[in-house]
Amino acid sequence: MSQQPCIEVRMMGDFSITREGRPLLQALGQDSKPLQLLQYLMLHGERTVTHEELISHFWSGDADAETSLRAVMHRLRRVAAQEECGLENWIATTRGCYAWNAGDTCRIDACELERLAALAAQEENADARDGQEQEIVRLYRGRLLPGLTGEPWVERRQLSLRTQYKAALYHQIDRSKEKEDPAAVEALCRGGLQLDPTDERLYMESILALQALGLRQQAQELAAQASERGCLYTDGRNPAAIESSYCRMRQAESGTFRDLEHTADAITQGAAGSGAYICGYDTFLSISRVQLRTSIRYNQPLFLAIIRLIPPAARPAAGRTAAVMQVLEGVLTRTLRSSDVAARYDENSFVLLLKGTEDKGNSPMERIRSAFYRTPAHDGYLLTYRLRTPRTKL
Repeated sequence: MSQQPCIEVRMMGDFSITREGRPLLQALGQDSKPLQLLQYLMLHGERTVTHEELISHFWSGDADAETSLRAVMHRLRRVAAQEECGLENWIATTRGCYAWNAGDTCRIDACELERLAALAAQEENADARDGQEQEIVRLYRGRLLPGLTGEPWVERRQLSLRTQYKAALYHQIDRSKEKEDPAAVEALCRGGLQLDPTDERLYMESILALQALGLRQQAQELAAQASERGCLYTDGRNPAAIESSYCRMRQAESGTFRDLEHTADAITQGAAGSGAYICGYDTFLSISRVQLRTSIRYNQPLFLAIIRLIPPAARPAAGRTAAVMQVLEGVLTRTLRSSDVAARYDENSFVLLLKGTEDKGNSPMERIRSAFYRTPAHDGYLLTYRLRTPRTKL
């Protein structure tokens, strides 16, 4: 029996699923949820995805989320089965999880680009790397799933794909310049500007390539276009000015890259560890304001809590409360999640910012209280708390 033709999935620039050019899953019509679920599983094909993870992205706050998830998955499988395309068999089901398991029978452009980028990063043979990068440039046709722009799970992957594409594109431009091939440079820049018409470096590279080809009129027209877009800050009619501006831009790019790497390393080191992030009160307020804006934009609930110690005596001995506060800080660090934030509010209380769903909002606090009382060093202190959502004040 001959093997069925490979299914092609396009996620960059637009979204389509085809086999031998024929669109699949057309019977879903305007029902976007099954396709979004499929897209999520495809993009996370290297691992299993829990029901809870899918619910948090697609049905957050829905009391019947589990039922909705199963109904959407059933509809997706049924439509795929009717078309006899094999898609229904590529969603593996285990207890409480789904996984995309198509193997070599399905080709996803975004995943293929990432695979090639990983190979190119390790490739020592220059010609082989050129081939891999040329395929990356060919594959990248625009934003990942443009219909879902703004979704966090899409944006994270889009940034990675765009970065890998730009790295391949710029390296291929440099390779073409090494080979003294301005026509290839201009072609690469022209394709890049179609996808990103605000890239100043591509304008400069293209203008210089056109000048090298003797196409001065086209170079001036492109310079005028770049100036109108606010992407060229020098006299486009003067080749020397363009060359000088280009050199300054490349030097600035190099310094910016070093600074970005330094900052990324500093953030990573500071974010290491599990449990709540303990910080000063002013820092807590700054983080909380940003988190609150994020929660409003992406409909992710936040909870604000004050947790307070009550001493066993009216006037505890000096240092006694401070010692128990240290015990409580250790409990917060061990018990809460790494996305939660805590700060000392006064001598006997902490303020917390917690991420979670409303129906489970109390569970972290109960875990804290239980862990605190199990610690012998709590010294007879009582623990009390109040909880609310800061969004009600907006």
